[in-house]
Amino acid sequence: MTVAVALVLAVAVRLVLLQLQRQVLLRLTLMRPLPLAMLSPVWAHFDEITENVDGEDRVIAVCKICRSRLSANSANGTEIWGLLDKVFAVSLDNASANTSAMLVLTPLLDGYLGYDVAPSDPAKKLYHARIAQFKNYCLAKDIRPRKFCLDMDVRWNSTYLMLKHLMPYRFVFSAFINSQSGYALLNEQHWYIAEKVLEFLELFYESTVALSGVYYPTSPLVLHHILEIATHLQNYENDNQLDDVVVPMKSKFLKYWKKNPLLYSFAFVLDPRAKIRGLQNVLDLLAQCNNISYIAYLAEVKAELHKLYDKYECRFGAANPARTTHPSGLTRKRKQAWGRIFGGLGSSGTSISTSFSSASSGGISELTAYLDGDNVVAYDDDFDVLNWWHEHKLTFPVLSMLAKDIMTVPVSTTSSESTFSLSGKIIEERRRRLGADTVEMLVCTKDWELGEEHGQHTVVDKELEDYYKNQFLDEDSTTTVD
Repeated sequence: MTVAVALVLAVAVRLVLLQLQRQVLLRLTLMRPLPLAMLSPVWAHFDEITENVDGEDRVIAVCKICRSRLSANSANGTEIWGLLDKVFAVSLDNASANTSAMLVLTPLLDGYLGYDVAPSDPAKKLYHARIAQFKNYCLAKDIRPRKFCLDMDVRWNSTYLMLKHLMPYRFVFSAFINSQSGYALLNEQHWYIAEKVLEFLELFYESTVALSGVYYPTSPLVLHHILEIATHLQNYENDNQLDDVVVPMKSKFLKYWKKNPLLYSFAFVLDPRAKIRGLQNVLDLLAQCNNISYIAYLAEVKAELHKLYDKYECRFGAANPARTTHPSGLTRKRKQAWGRIFGGLGSSGTSISTSFSSASSGGISELTAYLDGDNVVAYDDDFDVLNWWHEHKLTFPVLSMLAKDIMTVPVSTTSSESTFSLSGKIIEERRRRLGADTVEMLVCTKDWELGEEHGQHTVVDKELEDYYKNQFLDEDSTTTVD
């Protein structure tokens, strides 16, 4: 398969060069010595020999793997290695010249599947024969016809998106493919595995989307998703179809998350719904999934959090008024994402015993008072943890500053990458002489505009989503697959 793909790419390169510079192509075809940069790496898979055919020396390429022989016809330079009728696809980059190149290449490469419309009419879409047949098949079944895109090695979520948009068409796709092949090329076992892979990847997609947000605190969410992923990997590691993939994934997962960064634990504890009791429950659940003891880690989190608070107290404590009482604002809403944390281990309702639980009310710190207090039980998604600390800043003037600093630490680099992408659209080929002040002004102005619209960052890659979603062949059709 690798050799075949390499041959296709080699043919594509040579056909383009044929139209642009005939003499260069001829030298490539005859495999004459050329600078290394001009030779395709595909020829590393072949041995070069010379044979006399009809009184003419021919260069023969012999595959090192299967020993297949390819002979070039140097008489007219158009029948390159006898593969023109075997080319399935040609990949080109986004250079503007490739638009014209495709019009030249299309009629030369129609021997394999053909094309439906003349390349001289670029306004019409070109479909190869099988896609056109599938379109007609879907229309006959009263189903909106569409194409399906393959996943990409360099896009982490492309496999999930590919399967997500393919699965609704599983029955019509199977019926069409099997009717074309004459036997059950696709069966229920294939779709069972595809569906299982889709379900397995869904959690990673959702976690990445949630942790890539920029308009809400993400650091308090990390332990939630770490627990979900650890449980997910544990559930699938003994699966017969996926164990070869899941076991290495779990090993890599433990390499990075065997010990969670303290900052994420601080952020989790400073969520008034969690505190120390919630952290202890999460660590107990993680210990079951990963077979790791977190007793020492829990003690380290407590000690380091108090040290960090003491630094804030030294710097900001004198400038803040004494603490005053404040209504707790507790609500009694139904538990959702927190159900497992407080519905499993440690859910008896008893408070977590700590070394400062017996401290007198007059001498305890804000952190001690906060940790000793009751947990907030507002578990709905509309709970705003930053707003909670804002409402309680008079009760915890120093601790609220610490909480806001920790909560605003982003988990992903999405926001910074978006900033670089924005600046890249401003400093481009035709605007290279902009001064630093002008660039700063343009970047800030655009960022402020997007900020008002909450459009600085979209968690989901809309361009990639649309690429997999909008592949319908009949754009006027409104029928969809359930």
